[in-house]
Amino acid sequence: MPLPIHPPIEPMLARLASEIPAGDEWLYEPKWDGFRALVFFDGKEAYLQSRDLKP
Repeated sequence: MPLPIHPPIEPMLARLASEIPAGDEWLYEPKWDGFRALVFFDGKEAYLQSRDLKP
């Protein structure tokens, strides 16, 4: 797969915060329970990876 980064990569994991950070430089989203995957797509092929680096 010709990508700028090569899977597998270690994902950033969600962590608990007591309050939402203020400021335009912060991005955040709610964490919903369920299956998580990182998807790499080069226009032809897709590679799906779990958070523990398994394809």
